[in-house]
Amino acid sequence: MIELFGFNRNFLFNAIGSAPQELDIRNGSLNGFVLSENQLVSTNNDPRVVFSEIDYPITSILLRCEDNIPGSSQSQLFYRGLNQEFTETRSIRFALESEDPIYFPIPTEVDVLRLDLVGQPDVGVICENIVINPKMPFEISWFRGIGYILLLILTVLWFRYVPAHLQKNASIWLYKYGHWILCAALIIIGIIYEITLTYDSAHYLWLANLFTSGEWASWDVIRNPGFPFQIYLSQLIFGNSINGLRWSMVLFNVLFYLIISELAIEALQLKNLRDRYILRILVFLFIALDPIIFGYFHSLLTEFDAAIFVALSTLLAIKLIKEQPFSKKFWLLIFYFTVLAVMAWFLKQPYVGSVLFPLVISLFIILFTKYTWKKLLYFTGIGLVLIAIVLAGQMLWTNFLISEGNPIVKERQFSTWLSSSVENKQTEIAESSFIKTTAKNYLISINLFPYLGKGAQTNTKEFSLVSGYQNVAIAQRIYNTGLSTHFTADSFVQGVAFPDEVYDHPLWLNRMFQSRTTLSNFLFTVTGLLLPFACIICLINWIRKKNYLNAVLLIMLGSSALNAFAHNISGAGPIDRYLFLGYPLHLLSILIVIYHLQKRVRLDHDDPTPPN
Repeated sequence: MIELFGFNRNFLFNAIGSAPQELDIRNGSLNGFVLSENQLVSTNNDPRVVFSEIDYPITSILLRCEDNIPGSSQSQLFYRGLNQEFTETRSIRFALESEDPIYFPIPTEVDVLRLDLVGQPDVGVICENIVINPKMPFEISWFRGIGYILLLILTVLWFRYVPAHLQKNASIWLYKYGHWILCAALIIIGIIYEITLTYDSAHYLWLANLFTSGEWASWDVIRNPGFPFQIYLSQLIFGNSINGLRWSMVLFNVLFYLIISELAIEALQLKNLRDRYILRILVFLFIALDPIIFGYFHSLLTEFDAAIFVALSTLLAIKLIKEQPFSKKFWLLIFYFTVLAVMAWFLKQPYVGSVLFPLVISLFIILFTKYTWKKLLYFTGIGLVLIAIVLAGQMLWTNFLISEGNPIVKERQFSTWLSSSVENKQTEIAESSFIKTTAKNYLISINLFPYLGKGAQTNTKEFSLVSGYQNVAIAQRIYNTGLSTHFTADSFVQGVAFPDEVYDHPLWLNRMFQSRTTLSNFLFTVTGLLLPFACIICLINWIRKKNYLNAVLLIMLGSSALNAFAHNISGAGPIDRYLFLGYPLHLLSILIVIYHLQKRVRLDHDDPTPPN
């Protein structure tokens, strides 16, 4: 037995480990290994238990610990790799009495592990063992199993005994309205999870309160009013609480699903109701429930709005290339783009590209499909008018703030920030080269290389296809019940001072998302790696054969690529969440390519004779 005396010797902590074992943890023969005494760092007069020299990727930890006052322990696990520090973001809160393992967001290379098992004096804790990556036993849920069996029996009875005409009518109804069932499922799943509030979230909440107080002189001019106003409206409609904010974001998640589903149908030009419904199911499972996408729709940041803007703008861009230039529908779509551009600018200035990039690519396709000087002249005029309207809107907002006594601090203006960022970027490029610097920042922003902070030297040997930065720390935070979802700066702490709410995520639902996080991170990085090459291929294919499919892929992937390029050369920082808005388009492009490949295989199978 190892006796470790805690803080001021007011309580006794007993770590009873199994006998020290000589285990080779790298040979792959064991599904888990027990931390032994020879890894334990001395913790006399310290309530923390520290294990060092682990040097192993951890996916989960199983603790068999009990305290003498059930429910009194406020336990927290801290972890770090080589040359890292213990931080709140590298920690997981957990209930000591829980019998479930503690899951990490992704497999994490851990060198030192610290367990803060108790948070108050006079609490005794006894641990039998601490197992890393335990082998999970095969569990059978009899209640769930009976449900599956009943569902199977009802399905067999349906097809065996229900008349054919009733089956046909029910199928038609399902194909027409079944997507609303999926929307309801998305609402139910979405409302189960809490939302994440970050430093920026608290800033936006603070600004949203100014719509109530009217203290416009305090407005931070680097932020435009779009997102704070959206928060203000959600609080007005659903109540000034975390639950009110969550309901608003869940409904935006449903809106995004409907838009991205319609975009998929438009891209594939599906007419059959059955095919449309099957595609909606695939979009629901593959895109709407992707851990990164679902997670950002539970993070109070502008990224989920940007994803909606780029999806809707891409849908309008695809419709635009199908219209006759300068027809009534053509000008109506241009009007929609103008409204969306103004909204995107006031959401967050850089996200105006989420509207402009799909529009520019669609006009490029229309222009060079059948080039005329009239098109070039009109399209140039459209661009200039659109830019003038956006800038005029910004001037009106700035003049309003000045009239309300806002000092309009120059150092906090977006134009000042942008010019400063460009100057810093030019200095960085002068030390290297434009291509090399942009490529390095891009590879960091897709999480191939770790983000170590601005100006830090990244070790190109430490690459990974399944890591993450803010995609993990923010978007995937909600799938780990031990992680705090509210972290903010002291200056904005009042903005997130909501009453605590109790959440009880179903274990099976948490495990479903957790099991997909590695794949989601992999797809984010790999599709980001392939994005530049895919854009070049799409452009070449469209030049060679100006068909609909090539145009659709060029709009979707080109919009994502231009957004990534703009963010990386602006000096905003190679941060993965700035590239998030293009990720749903990457997944949708995969679905489109798979659909056309299987369609080609089916046609070749039906007619094996080679074409002339």
